[in-house]
Amino acid sequence: MLERFIDKTTFESQDDFIRNFKIHVPENFNFAYDVVDEWAKEEPEKSIMLDK
Repeated sequence: MLERFIDKTTFESQDDFIRNFKIHVPENFNFAYDVVDEWAKEEPEKSIMLDK
């Protein structure tokens, strides 16, 4: 899922990270829809909330 929002997920060094880490946030980004719903589609058997 990270690939939807960042171009690069591994870095050679901290300097590489500083130069190349960029987050792409769509104009109409909605965390619940864009992240939580996608996680649910990818792993529907997992619980999203636990009551302890």
